[in-house]
Amino acid sequence: TSSGSKTLSVLLFPHFATSHIEPFTELALRLAASRPDAAVEAIVAVTPANVPVVQSFLDRRWHGRSAATVRIVTYPFPTVEG
Repeated sequence: TSSGSKTLSVLLFPHFATSHIEPFTELALRLAASRPDAAVEAIVAVTPANVPVVQSFLDRRWHGRSAATVRIVTYPFPTVEG
């Protein structure tokens, strides 16, 4: 960037169980808030079915404040025949 600052991006892959997703999302929030003087972008990667779990946790935790430094990305869960 023109100011010389850099963004640290941290990608988190929680296990599929909701008991793992919420702690990883909490870690993402803490990482994003850990350096107010530097840009830290935390990214939580989950299957599309688990997006509501992450989003709900972010909404409850941030109480309507912006959580722009935490992003949710999805990856498809493979289909298994039989």
